Amino acid sequence: MLAALVICLGTSINASAQLVTNGSFEEGACSGEGTYARMAAGDTTLTGWTIGGGGVDYTCRALWNASDGDDSVDMDGEFAGSLSQSITTAAGVNYVVTFDLSGNPAGGNLTKSLTVQATDSPSAIYSYTVPGYNLTGPFVLEYESYSYAFTATGPITSLVFTNDDNSGYGPVLDNVAASAVSGLVCHRNSGSALFKTLDVRVGAFAAHVAHGDQLGACS
Repeated sequence: MLAALVICLGTSINASAQLVTNGSFEEGACSGEGTYARMAAGDTTLTGWTIGGGGVDYTCRALWNASDGDDSVDMDGEFAGSLSQSITTAAGVNYVVTFDLSGNPAGGNLTKSLTVQATDSPSAIYSYTVPGYNLTGPFVLEYESYSYAFTATGPITSLVFTNDDNSGYGPVLDNVAASAVSGLVCHRNSGSALFKTLDVRVGAFAAHVAHGDQLGACS
């Protein structure tokens, strides 16, 4: 039974699998192109995401450019808001979250900050500085790409993006993705009864399991 479980785990973790639902925010409710929809905490119309804090502004097509697709999210609604999503993970496996960050140029602080955190992992703060104010439009945003790494502690991990800027003109988030990159394997040395713990890429899990290794650190 244990061997079957290990094989199942080892072959089900796909490095290329997209773990985040609606990471580019293309599935949401807009009132019309070139506008925005204010979504309060608890609003469920942004597919895959839970909205918290002071809510967010869902920036609809043509209000400004997204980094991927047509839509993005200003993380400041009524006041500083948050977005969270639970993704499927495996304990002990290392993951990387990537996302694009910009800022609303119509006011507030020029530097916009966002905190990212995964369950049981340290948080990290990311900032984007708007080149200058633009009060009337048209709005053309530039984006910077960032990454956040964490090690999963269970089968479900909550990713939380929290706005640190409470100015009414927040950081703009888009193109969120997450993927497994590596994990610990208890490896049997060839021709020896000794075991050692290795950190291997996810694509090599199946080969290690077939060799008789087990996922996780050696005890």
